[in-house]
Amino acid sequence: MAKKAPPTPEELQKLKDAMDSTELDFANAKLAYYHRTEYKGQPVDYENLEQYAKTFIAANHAYQKALYGKVRITLSVARLMRE
Repeated sequence: MAKKAPPTPEELQKLKDAMDSTELDFANAKLAYYHRTEYKGQPVDYENLEQYAKTFIAANHAYQKALYGKVRITLSVARLMRE
């Protein structure tokens, strides 16, 4: 079985930008959750915040997989909620 070709710098940058975007969304949603305000026109409850966290985790793992070939740091929803 042939090895997979490493991603190009453009692909890595695209994955990093997506990860940064989802991280910012999560941080803003978390702040809205703590202040009991709306984010993107809807109130943020725990389930919505958990979805933002899962989206960020998926983007982070995709970036690590492309960059290192495996996931080196595993994130969890609970850990992100505490930070």
